[in-house]
Amino acid sequence: MKLYILRHAQRESTHTFHTQLTTQGHLSAQSSILHSIQSICPTHIYVSPFIRTIQTIQPFIQQHPQTSIIVEYALSELLSSHLGFEEKQINVEHPSPLLPNAPIGYYNPHQVQYTIETRSQMKTRVHDFLQWLINKHRESNDTILLVSHKGIISAILNWFDPSIIIDQPNFQFQMGELQHVTTTLV
Repeated sequence: MKLYILRHAQRESTHTFHTQLTTQGHLSAQSSILHSIQSICPTHIYVSPFIRTIQTIQPFIQQHPQTSIIVEYALSELLSSHLGFEEKQINVEHPSPLLPNAPIGYYNPHQVQYTIETRSQMKTRVHDFLQWLINKHRESNDTILLVSHKGIISAILNWFDPSIIIDQPNFQFQMGELQHVTTTLV
């Protein structure tokens, strides 16, 4: 198994479920990000249900409809009040309006009640998903791409390297950045 992570392209300034890519973000998704994804030839893409992450991979999906696309709610942005989530329960849509027929991965929105969460709860959510993902694909030659958000990416990297502090302000992972993850620790 090969594992890659991709942060969504440049987004509008808000951080809600419906936040879309900027014009520049769409252009990047159609050019440099598309070429980066094509270069790794993913067999499975697990994508956060947030609009901006799906918009980031749409050009690839259109050109490669045979690739397995899975909406993974464990890759959702950290659900906290600083991102505009004020309600006790978060309304994250399913099915995703941009991928209405995509299957759901490990974290089923029908079985989970979205609520404001702490970084520790987010870490548990992401690490539980990664354990499931590794067990599912460990013996395969699959190339897996995870498409998510900066804080979630820090939690993914923390699973493989505990010295990475989750969602720290100085954590650097640019919008549109794609990175290979060394999975030798699994």
